[in-house]
Amino acid sequence: MKKITSIVLGLSILGLATTAHAKDSIKIGALVAATGPASFLGDPELKTLKLYIEKINAYHSAWEWM
Repeated sequence: MKKITSIVLGLSILGLATTAHAKDSIKIGALVAATGPASFLGDPELKTLKLYIEKINAYHSAWEWM
């Protein structure tokens, strides 16, 4: 049983290590308040998300040479 557990754990770690350096794009969805009583929050939410995306992409593009 201990041998099986160590094999599964090893394969899991290997799987995480190989997917961490993938160059594929990642799509993330978000819900913003575009209509309704909280619609005044929708525009700042969307602008904040776009800012985060720009910052994350800038950070990761600086490390692409690694």
